[in-house]
Amino acid sequence: MRRTIIALGDRSICGDYKSVKAAGDLNIADSVIRRLTCAGDLSIVKSKIGKTTCAGYICAEASEFHYLKAAGAIDFQGVCQGKIIIAKGHLSADYLECQILRNGFKMASVKIDSNNQSIWSGSYKAEILENTAPLHLDFDYEFKNIISLAPLISENEIVCENFYSFNRITAPEVNAENIFLLAHDGISINQLAGSNVTIKNKFKPDKLFRSIPKSQTYRKIKGERDMVSVKSIEADRIQIEYTKAELVSGQDVIIGELCIIERVEYRNSIRISEKSIVNEVVKV
Repeated sequence: MRRTIIALGDRSICGDYKSVKAAGDLNIADSVIRRLTCAGDLSIVKSKIGKTTCAGYICAEASEFHYLKAAGAIDFQGVCQGKIIIAKGHLSADYLECQILRNGFKMASVKIDSNNQSIWSGSYKAEILENTAPLHLDFDYEFKNIISLAPLISENEIVCENFYSFNRITAPEVNAENIFLLAHDGISINQLAGSNVTIKNKFKPDKLFRSIPKSQTYRKIKGERDMVSVKSIEADRIQIEYTKAELVSGQDVIIGELCIIERVEYRNSIRISEKSIVNEVVKV
């Protein structure tokens, strides 16, 4: 293994390296690199890369990354894999599979700016999508968990196992085993469906949330006491506040403060706050 190489200008390398630092266009083929730092365009073919940080365009073909953090467009060609992929910019992928996929860098950098959306295309599979920058879900994906701290838009039903949203969301439906929405007036959803649905104006990580692998730390998150408007909520266990809905239907239902509900259907138990309005309650 070669220890370290510093590449300036246009360079091509092949082999095993402990560390590669590049300024300019770099072509890598059939290589194993423990640490890669690049400012410029990067081409990687059939290689395994450890910790990678890059500012510039990346084209990766049939390659594997342990940790990739990049600002700029990335094009994953063929089948690519990674443990942690953190991207700020446009992505395209024939097929990318990783444990953690994050859109954007820091929570503090989240801005509601529809003109600054990341554009993703292709096919992605990940244990978790962490969204910290505006994103349009108009690509093929299979995410077990979604945590969104920035505006999220989908023309189709959003499906995953655990869904957490702390910002604006626009979608016809969210379908997940566990759904948490932080109260926000920018939420536009027709239906929430799952086993557990919770809408509150504050969030404290619970055991389930802490068990999900993440690339950053999440602490308590407080909303702005905004009203959430949805047409219907259907789940086994429902606990909501600051919510306006036409229909809420579940086995065990808790209607907390400041809710306006047209009709509530329950099977086992129900609790309604005195500070909420429910026009019709039916046991089914």
